[in-house]
Amino acid sequence: MIFRARPGGTANMKKFLSVVKHEYRKVVLKWSFLISTLLLPMLAAAFAVVPAIIFSLNGEPTRTIIYDPTGKI
Repeated sequence: MIFRARPGGTANMKKFLSVVKHEYRKVVLKWSFLISTLLLPMLAAAFAVVPAIIFSLNGEPTRTIIYDPTGKI
């Protein structure tokens, strides 16, 4: 089957691209989208970094005891 361009195909493509551009701007320029785009990565980084900082401030060395009754370690 051979697909042929319909008459007025370029005009339809321009209309389609115009709608896509409008919808894209409508979504991207919302405050909620901008805030979530900036806030979520910072929040994820905070969840990764803050516990590490808190545990490093403890200062006491941690002692770990391993009990191996087989004597392989």
